[in-house]
Amino acid sequence: KYLDAVILNLNQALQYERQSVNAWQLLATAYKRDKDEGFFRLAQAEADLLTYDLSKSKFNAKKAIEIFKDEKKACQRCEDIVDFIEQQSATK
Repeated sequence: KYLDAVILNLNQALQYERQSVNAWQLLATAYKRDKDEGFFRLAQAEADLLTYDLSKSKFNAKKAIEIFKDEKKACQRCEDIVDFIEQQSATK
């Protein structure tokens, strides 16, 4: 019933607190309950990235890329996450 407001508020909070793992996890949960697979995957990828679970983050970002084929902005962020993780892997 309140999912739209929750998603809006969490997105607004994340404009100021991009490093909040809890906010990303809550946003992922809200998107999942709203049955928005693409944004669920993107929010989960962001949360996983902040907790250094790089394999899970890359997996979720790649799933989101498949879903966001035609949504340039969301797809670009997913591609940025994948590129960052691949760069981190290459430097090790």
